[in-house]
Amino acid sequence: MTDYANQGYLYPNHRKTGDAPDMTGKITPVCPHCGLTHEHRVSAWKKQKGDDTMLSLAVKSQEEHEKEKSERKPLPREKDYTYTGPPKDLPDEIPGMEGEIPY
Repeated sequence: MTDYANQGYLYPNHRKTGDAPDMTGKITPVCPHCGLTHEHRVSAWKKQKGDDTMLSLAVKSQEEHEKEKSERKPLPREKDYTYTGPPKDLPDEIPGMEGEIPY
């Protein structure tokens, strides 16, 4: 882990919903007191400040992140749903779409 001391990374958050961060990642700073590295989670939000775009950052320890992660509602999985077929109340024709499709 010392190969990456005082370094980190951010990746785009492809599962972004609501006010979730635009980017997430990790940083591993060296503690000035003990000389050890401690992994932290970094979150970043893109914000507009006048004509400039900036990143607003938040940093949490890995322990805080794991605790919050365990308290989060899990994402739905495909196996949690059963297919019941198409809706029964679909119209035979869509208004304004009479005739053939022009392509």
